[in-house]
Amino acid sequence: MMTTGAKPLVIIPCDPGMSGKGKEGKPVAAGMLAFWPDGTIEFVGRVSKRVKGTDTASHRVDTWESAVRELVVRAQSRKWDVRCVAVEGARGVGGSGYLLQYLVHHIRDCCRPVDENVGQWPQPMGIECVIVPPTKMKAFVTGSGSASKEDVAAWVKMLVPNLPEFDEDDWYDMVGIGIAAWMMLKEQELVENAE
Repeated sequence: MMTTGAKPLVIIPCDPGMSGKGKEGKPVAAGMLAFWPDGTIEFVGRVSKRVKGTDTASHRVDTWESAVRELVVRAQSRKWDVRCVAVEGARGVGGSGYLLQYLVHHIRDCCRPVDENVGQWPQPMGIECVIVPPTKMKAFVTGSGSASKEDVAAWVKMLVPNLPEFDEDDWYDMVGIGIAAWMMLKEQELVENAE
């Protein structure tokens, strides 16, 4: 981690899950990664909220939105600029698949630019939103778009030295989404600079 006044590039990654089984439910896998100028990736924190299958759809979406907003405020309180919110792309059909797609679109709406002339809901944050397809995340993190959750976890642990041990795969996927978003942004920069 850099401490000599340098500021990191901050990404808020999310692995949106909507159906929590059991009494505990599913974690809201949203966290904060700092990408320092020296190449170090630092896990800065996460939120500890959960959604349950018995929660209403609007409650689940509100829980996710509040988690993302909480992390943005944490980063800004450190005087860090949030480069983007990264969300795993929605897939699937049927009730939970449609709900997942709605959540991804809602998070993207929360990130849109602020327009002071228009009353808007949800309240925009003015931060870029990067949608990361699951196979792209796996390919960027492990080199294979068909990698297993175990492979993703192993690579993420190697790439982020201060990462704590998690008891659920969603957290490793969340960190992988952040790493993939950073790499996608770097690719985009290279293309723009080449033009």
